[in-house]
Amino acid sequence: TYNSIYRTNYFGSYTGQQDLVSSENMLFLEYMRNWTCGLYLYSRVGFSYVHGRVNGVSTLNQWNPRLGLQLQYRINSKNSASIDFWWGNSHPNPSTTNTAIVQVDELNWIQGNPNLKNTIFVSSSASYNFIPTNKFALSAVLKYEGNPDKQALEYYTLGGHDGLIHRTVNSGSAHEYSARVQGSLKLFNNSLFVIANVAARKVVLTGIDAQQLSWVNAYAQAQYTKNNFSASLYYTTPGKEISAWSNGTYSRYGCTYGLNLSYSAGNLNAMLQFNNWFSDKARVHSYYNSPRYSGNAWAWNGNLARSISVSISYTFNYGKYVDHNNEVNNGSTGSQSSIMM
Repeated sequence: TYNSIYRTNYFGSYTGQQDLVSSENMLFLEYMRNWTCGLYLYSRVGFSYVHGRVNGVSTLNQWNPRLGLQLQYRINSKNSASIDFWWGNSHPNPSTTNTAIVQVDELNWIQGNPNLKNTIFVSSSASYNFIPTNKFALSAVLKYEGNPDKQALEYYTLGGHDGLIHRTVNSGSAHEYSARVQGSLKLFNNSLFVIANVAARKVVLTGIDAQQLSWVNAYAQAQYTKNNFSASLYYTTPGKEISAWSNGTYSRYGCTYGLNLSYSAGNLNAMLQFNNWFSDKARVHSYYNSPRYSGNAWAWNGNLARSISVSISYTFNYGKYVDHNNEVNNGSTGSQSSIMM
């Protein structure tokens, strides 16, 4: 069970208080089994009840089934296959379900929508792995993800507000289809390792931001290791995408490539990384189009930028032995907010 209570005071373009309650309660029954023939089953059945209240008024009371099935089959030492299916839901973010209207800039306002429904997600996939020897491996994956009641941005005008208002609504559905094939090969007594994959995707959106896009991406890497020396080359093709969960925003970006060299001898370690040096396209461009609002934006991405890195280290032996792989990791998790940004 997850229960959050918010009380937010606004000042400025909107003055007032927003009291919100967001609650989700889930119950699952799980069954798992291994068979000696190489078959493994994981199954889950349950339900979710979501309740939302805004300023003392109940706005969301919804039950949803939660289903999960995963079946893996090890056919023999060289072949294996698996299928899975998932049905679930995600309750609306509290920051989008209040009744405030807040000015974002000189031309734009954002309004909450207490009538948002749950976001439903459906996912299914099938995969096959073929490993005839320890030098060659091949795998293929087919996957579908769907959202039959997706969220989208609605733009409109409202009397008394100078500019354009947008809010999150449930509109249409989203469907994402993907396929990926990957192979790896070891040569020259395992000194050379080569891996490559090709992935094709198609996204279809319906509703107020209806559109569709198909694209293909590929990746290749070769790594050579000899004694204390290692060198690797990699390349990723340019890409474009529309996410089934991105409110209809289309993005595109350039290719990436690089060379990594490393050498170690005793306590001496040296490394050189040389990435995207002949490219000046370190930006991810985003586009959004609707009848009332269109926008183009870009963001700098360090993974696409030119970079060169050189590091040399030498470790002096002293004191008792310390296992650096057994250190304590401290993590932290963020929390949602009811504040509309």
